[in-house]
Amino acid sequence: MACGLASLHKTIRFRELNQGSGDPISVGELCSVSYTIYRLNGLYLDSLGYGKEGKDDLGETFTFQYGSGQVPKAIELGMEGMRIGGKRRILVSPEFGWTSTQLLPFPTSSAAERRLNNSKKQPLLFEVELVKSRLIP
Repeated sequence: MACGLASLHKTIRFRELNQGSGDPISVGELCSVSYTIYRLNGLYLDSLGYGKEGKDDLGETFTFQYGSGQVPKAIELGMEGMRIGGKRRILVSPEFGWTSTQLLPFPTSSAAERRLNNSKKQPLLFEVELVKSRLIP
C-alpha cells in the first residue's frame, strides 16, 4: 500500500526566505545545512552554525544524505527543490517530526536536548539554510 507521498507533501508547509541559486538538490545527495529550531511561540530550542547561546559553532554545518530518512520527514519534504544558499522555515508537525530517537539532527547540548524533548509533541519551526550539496561518489 503506497503512503501517498504526494498527498503527504500537501500537508507540509514552509516559507521560502531566500531562494538560493544553482540546481535544486536531488535524492541521494549529501546536504550540508545550518539550522535553528524554534517553538511556534518563538522560543529557541537548538541551532547549529549561527553561534547562538554562546556556542562556538559559527559556520559549522550538519551533513546528511537527502532522501535517506535520516531527518524528520517534514524536513526532507520541506527541503524539496532547495538550492545552494537557499533558506526556508519549515513547519514540523509532531507526526512528521522527531518521532524516533534515531532521527537527526541530534540536539547540540544537554539543554537543547531537554528543550527539544519537552517540545516534540507540538509543532516546531525548523529554519534551514542549504550551505552545500554534492553527489556521493
